[in-house]
Amino acid sequence: MKRIIYVSCNPDALAQDAGMLRHAGYEILAATPIDQFPFSDNVESVVVFQRGRD
Repeated sequence: MKRIIYVSCNPDALAQDAGMLRHAGYEILAATPIDQFPFSDNVESVVVFQRGRD
């Protein structure tokens, strides 16, 4: 798999998984926060990881 789209509402899980993906050779292409729940502290994160070059 060359590209992974990762969606998370848990920053601790995202940090842990991002570390494992970086160790496996993936790099972050883009990261976008999404305020899906207004008036709350929750933020969704969408991160695109890619391994190798297309």
